[in-house]
Amino acid sequence: MGHPPVKPEKVGEILRRARETRKLGLEEIAKRTKISQRFLGAIENGKYGILPSDVFVRGFLRSYAATLGLDPEEMVELYKQERGIAIHIQEEEVGKPLPLLILWVGAAAVLLLLAAVLAFIFWPRKAPPAAIPDQGAFHAPVPVEPAPVVPVPGGKESVEILFSRHCWALVRVDGNRVFEGFKESGDQLQYRIERSFYIKVGDAGAVTVTHGGKPYPKLGDDGQPVELNIAAGKGETP
Repeated sequence: MGHPPVKPEKVGEILRRARETRKLGLEEIAKRTKISQRFLGAIENGKYGILPSDVFVRGFLRSYAATLGLDPEEMVELYKQERGIAIHIQEEEVGKPLPLLILWVGAAAVLLLLAAVLAFIFWPRKAPPAAIPDQGAFHAPVPVEPAPVVPVPGGKESVEILFSRHCWALVRVDGNRVFEGFKESGDQLQYRIERSFYIKVGDAGAVTVTHGGKPYPKLGDDGQPVELNIAAGKGETP
C-alpha cells in the first residue's frame, strides 16, 4: 500500500517556526519590518483575505523572510503555489496604469485647485475707505464732490482764507454756501462780500483769515473746530 502524498508545508507555518526558533515575538518582528502585528498574524495563519492586494502580501513576505534570515524569493514562490498562482505570472508592475476614473478625479482636483488660486490672485477687491484725519470732536460732513470756489462779484469787502495744512472747511458768503470740502497746505480761497461772511473749519490752527487786507488773529488751537462770522463793515460777529 502506498503512502499518502505529503501535504506541502504552508509558508505561514515556515515563518512562524523560524520566528519561534529565534525566540522572537510578533511585536519584535513588527518593529523591525514596520508591518502591523495583525497582518503578520494573518500571514502565519494563512488568512490572506484580510490583507491588502496580492502585491502587498508578497512585499510583506519578502520583508518578513529577510528579517528571519530566510530566502525571500523562496517564500514568495511557496506562497504562489499555496494560493494556486502560476509561477510564470509576473508580479504586477508598479507603474500599472491607474483606472480611468482615478485619473479623471485627480485631474479635476488639480483644475479646481488651480482655479481657486487664480481667483484669489485676480478677483477684484474693494479698496479700503480713505481715512479722514481726526479733527477733535468735530465731525464735518464730506460731500461727494466739494463745491467749487465761486467768488461773489460786486461785493464791498474782500475776504481771503489761507490753509497751512489739510483741513475741512465750510464757507458761506451773503448767506449762500460757496464751498464745502477739504483743502491742502498752500491752498487759498478769495471772496468779496456784500453783507456777511461765515466760515466753519475742523482745525483752527490750519487756517488764516484776512478781511479787508487785515489778518485776523489766530482762530484757535491746532485741531480745534471753530466758526467765524463776519458782517460787512463790522468785523467779527461774536
